[in-house]
Amino acid sequence: MYSLEDELILESRLEELKECLQDQVDLDPQKLIVARASGRANLIGEHTDYNQGLVLPIAVDRDVLVAGVVQEGDQVTLHSLDFQDQVRFGLKNIVYDPAHPWANYTKGVVQVFKQKGYTLSGFVAAIHGNIPIGAGMSSSAAIEVAVATFLEETFGLKLDPREVALWCVEAENNFVGVNCGIMDQFASKLGKKDHALFIDCRDYSYEYVPFHLDSHKVLLVDSKLGRDLASTEYNIRRAKCEEALNLLKSQLPEVTSLRDVTLAQLERMEEKLGKKLAQRVRHVLSENQRVLKAKEALQKGDLHHLGRLLVQSHLSLRDDFEVVVWSWTFWWRVG
Repeated sequence: MYSLEDELILESRLEELKECLQDQVDLDPQKLIVARASGRANLIGEHTDYNQGLVLPIAVDRDVLVAGVVQEGDQVTLHSLDFQDQVRFGLKNIVYDPAHPWANYTKGVVQVFKQKGYTLSGFVAAIHGNIPIGAGMSSSAAIEVAVATFLEETFGLKLDPREVALWCVEAENNFVGVNCGIMDQFASKLGKKDHALFIDCRDYSYEYVPFHLDSHKVLLVDSKLGRDLASTEYNIRRAKCEEALNLLKSQLPEVTSLRDVTLAQLERMEEKLGKKLAQRVRHVLSENQRVLKAKEALQKGDLHHLGRLLVQSHLSLRDDFEVVVWSWTFWWRVG
């Protein structure tokens, strides 16, 4: 729930966006379109989404705002309040620009909309977010979803929100070059107040799970170890999972993803996989089971059990997946 202070801050941010646009165009407030997309915290289900597994994220009260208006022609002008930077590009020639990485997320989404057959015209937009960048709260997915929502509203498109989330994933995979899974964009587009989002990353089905904190709070603690998916070992971890899957499939043709493997099968194949790949698979298998248990704990309102599962998840990430945990999610009982 947003407090009065939050609403005042939001109003102040919108005024900043309007002032920025007024410097670019003769702004008619009646034609202004504003879109908003949340960041996310993942309760549990780490590195399972790209293995067709299970995840349980929540949307958070940090977001990205996109405000803009249509302009004639095919030129797009973007201004980032966070980076104090401006980028222009034509709809007929959308090119990745390493000098302005923040703009590539918008470019990728615009390109996907065009590839899906939608006719867009030029526009001027300003972007502002209050999600910590590189802290594991999906600021990039929030930009993509906010831009996609802005395009929907601006050009009067009636789209399935799940489809839009998948298009945002496509933009990040194919244009930005980060081989991410679907969780971040799904959580940003489909997140719902007082609910966690249980997502099956194989068939893209999802379910809202009641999430009532009562006398507890969720704390996200920044480890100050920055995370830039495009320049860290994220893609390497994913490639190792794919390598393990191919080795498993050579002996287990019924397996289509790591999700299909049983712990008994993993034990039999451990020598063929080698220690490191076996550890990666073990994390994915155990994490999927923890997600199911976490969903059940939430349905029962058992936050203490959920907390224990979170600790188990972090230990598995550290020991079997060997990743830096850039932000810790845990419970604090109030009073």
